[in-house]
Amino acid sequence: IKLVNCTNGIIENNTLDGASNACGILVIDGSSNISITENFPISNEQHGVMVGNNSYDIYIDNNTALSNNDRGIYLIEGCYNITISNNTLSDNGWAGIYLDTNCHDNWILNNTCNNSVVNLQNYGIRLNNGCHNNTLAFNYVYDNEYDGIFLGTNCDDNKIINNTVLDFLGGGEQNTGIYIMDGCDGNGIINNTVKHN
Repeated sequence: IKLVNCTNGIIENNTLDGASNACGILVIDGSSNISITENFPISNEQHGVMVGNNSYDIYIDNNTALSNNDRGIYLIEGCYNITISNNTLSDNGWAGIYLDTNCHDNWILNNTCNNSVVNLQNYGIRLNNGCHNNTLAFNYVYDNEYDGIFLGTNCDDNKIINNTVLDFLGGGEQNTGIYIMDGCDGNGIINNTVKHN
């Protein structure tokens, strides 16, 4: 399913299963006021749900993204005012939820991000390349291969609150509950539970 520069749309209760699909759901180019709910993007070649290119006012709720080769839910290039809530993201190749390149003022709430198999999903939730002013709260992140929650290059002023991060499967030194890279400023890490990392 692909939406390009669309407004006021609903994507609901679809099963998107197949390695030949680059993305199960793709919303790009300034799309806004889109609801993406109760979908099942499974085993797609790249991402389960991808939102990009300055899209905004999007609600991604109660989807199940399983075994996609790259990311379960992926925001890239300036997306803002997006709520990602109550989703289940398991066994995706790179990350359960990934924000990249100046995505800001988004809410990541009450999601479950996990592996059921060793060496699949590397990160539970990852922010990278200048993502700022995002809130990550009440997420349950466990058994990912590298880091549970990761903030990368120049990710500033984000809030990480009341998350549970535990029980990683790997054994290397990168396996960290919450990892903040050098050069990330003004982030708040408040009242999280981090165990067995």
